[in-house]
Amino acid sequence: MVFDTPAEREKGLMWVKKISKDHGALFVFEQEENVGFWMKNTLISLDILFFNSQGKLIKAQSAVQPCQVKKCEVLEAEKVKFVLELTANSLASSSLILRVPY
Repeated sequence: MVFDTPAEREKGLMWVKKISKDHGALFVFEQEENVGFWMKNTLISLDILFFNSQGKLIKAQSAVQPCQVKKCEVLEAEKVKFVLELTANSLASSSLILRVPY
């Protein structure tokens, strides 16, 4: 899944009950910017990877849990062009191969 419009990025993986271990969600921003991601209305645990416009990994959060409270924690990163969300613990897999369509 690729989310490259503001509306798609805002909804993201909310309400999704399951994604395959070999799939994920790629969030694409028009330009590098400071971003904040949260797990509100997200039903599955995720690994979240933040990349700059050169494709360099600048931050990774592993096994982020769905938010169960009214005020959810926001995961922030600066100068982000792409964010990749994968099923939790995908980062621990030695067979992880990223195939990005951009």
